[in-house]
Amino acid sequence: MFKSAVLAGVAALLIAPSAEAGGLSFKTLKASKNWSCSSSGAKYTCSGNTVGSFYTSILGSACCVSSKWTTTTIPSSCTCPFDWLFHTGAKACAPPKVTSTCDCGEGYTYNTNSCKCELTTGGGCSSSQWWNERTGLCCENSWTKTPPTGKCPSGVTCPTSWSWSDSHNCCVPLKPRSPEPDCSNWNSAQNCCGTHTTATPSAGSNHNSGSNGWKHRKGKRDDTYAQSSFDSMYCPEGKVCTVPSANGTAWAWECINPLTELESCGGCISDGTGVDCTSISNAASVGCEQGACKVYSCKKGYTAEGAQCVSN
Repeated sequence: MFKSAVLAGVAALLIAPSAEAGGLSFKTLKASKNWSCSSSGAKYTCSGNTVGSFYTSILGSACCVSSKWTTTTIPSSCTCPFDWLFHTGAKACAPPKVTSTCDCGEGYTYNTNSCKCELTTGGGCSSSQWWNERTGLCCENSWTKTPPTGKCPSGVTCPTSWSWSDSHNCCVPLKPRSPEPDCSNWNSAQNCCGTHTTATPSAGSNHNSGSNGWKHRKGKRDDTYAQSSFDSMYCPEGKVCTVPSANGTAWAWECINPLTELESCGGCISDGTGVDCTSISNAASVGCEQGACKVYSCKKGYTAEGAQCVSN
């Protein structure tokens, strides 16, 4: 699992690689998949045993991927993963090799039913924004022409076609179809290349915790939830929750933001005031919005209704 940040105090989490409802996206950077299939009942055959040709499933049929059937020229009406081919017979995207990465770019998901990249929806973004699943952000369309001008904290950088946003305290993709992070040290918790320890963690990102200790974050606390005197003393920007220590003997605690904390939404799990949104049955992606769990999408056969997934 990975945690991610969104606007307006909302946190989101993609629970599993999305293969539901025909969607396919990779959490692991540059992940590869074997696209080969049996040639049984092939609709477009590999005649002449072209070197490097192979069969893959396209729109439910076995299709040959070869120079005869594919082209690098992608029609404007079709969006394919980067470096993929267009199958002229099936009129859909085709992987260039048996084992290929499937990078549709930020804001897009590969639909295994249509064999094309489609704009990802979710997050409750406005008409002037687009949803980025990796960071969990509603990204501004205006960033294409006027990108954020923040400066990366010491020790971190942003990937190609990404910029640092001071308001979100992380790197953000500048437009849909920005390539996935191209750095080898991508930090999915802080949404940047590398690790920084001095800046405020993104909303919904991994929180700092400690045993009788807490590194205070900068910035103002959201005052829409009550704080105890203990919270104010040890966690001025959040709420103190007790957690089991490693050996079960020492008292340990952590600071959370109950408005956005996915695994302790609304309060502390330890005292029963919080809820673990990631444990919602049959959910594919969830969020914690203003202290209440919300389901954005469900596994195949289920529909999101508020904080639950109901059978279709």
